[in-house]
Amino acid sequence: MNAAFSIFRKMDEIFSTYLPQSQLMRLRRGELTLDQCSPRIREALEIAERAERLTGGSFTTLLPTSDGDLSFDPTGLVKGWTVDLASQHGGTPV
Repeated sequence: MNAAFSIFRKMDEIFSTYLPQSQLMRLRRGELTLDQCSPRIREALEIAERAERLTGGSFTTLLPTSDGDLSFDPTGLVKGWTVDLASQHGGTPV
């Protein structure tokens, strides 16, 4: 059980749009490069690109920011992915 909660916490640290210091938000602000982020960010990009291709563009992770700009926001994808990882009782190391 602790391993599952650990996955939830770590994925939130990486992908939260509510935590200014999450890797996703720092990446979006240009404070980090993709190479400086967790490999999970690149993996999310790859999953999102595959889903966008398979759905003919119906699925996207480019969502409007509060400024109206489009930015990488994989939070919908990440929620399901995190549950999947956690259900494996520790799953793949984050």
